[in-house]
Amino acid sequence: MSRLRVTLYAKPDCPLCDELKADLAELQTEFALELTERNIEADEEDFRRYRYLIPVLDIEGGELLYPPHHWDTVRGALYSAWQKVQ
Repeated sequence: MSRLRVTLYAKPDCPLCDELKADLAELQTEFALELTERNIEADEEDFRRYRYLIPVLDIEGGELLYPPHHWDTVRGALYSAWQKVQ
């Protein structure tokens, strides 16, 4: 079974980021996710690109997802990308 690579662009003390991380943890029971979290404060380019947009979700084989994040939208994007890597 392939793992779906997902990158979460976030920063510490971000309630929206924490909420999305919790949703992704729950969705791991449905999809085999390889989740990488990138702290935008640790990378100048990430900070420049995403400072006003976090949390941003980059799903392998899909487009970037920007807030607001809704459960059905995130799940649907994961499912679409999952179909491509199978």
